[in-house]
Amino acid sequence: MLVVADPDSVSSTFRGANPRAIADFERFFARPDAPAALAHLATGHRYGPVIAEALAGVRARLPRPAGTGNPEAGAIDTEAGDGEVQVFTCAGEADQAATIAAEVRSARLTAGISYGDM
Repeated sequence: MLVVADPDSVSSTFRGANPRAIADFERFFARPDAPAALAHLATGHRYGPVIAEALAGVRARLPRPAGTGNPEAGAIDTEAGDGEVQVFTCAGEADQAATIAAEVRSARLTAGISYGDM
């Protein structure tokens, strides 16, 4: 069995998934004669250092269930490009939804990004 997981993935708690599943993997799947082998992939290839630094700051402030890993990001693929981070401060949920909608609309109209690629 090959299992792949990212403890920082948004989907780790999507629709009732258990964020402890990664931490509990060895306990559930190891046998005395065949321990579960774990391999930690420490280099991220999705984004460059600018976005990685912003995400590390957010991760450090989020609550994490015990045993779900270290919020520190691993090595970053410097060839992935720098990227760009913008921070928006919203007064409430309605303002947040309006801001997100405006950004999505702008990406579609100004940059030509299709909604399916967002």
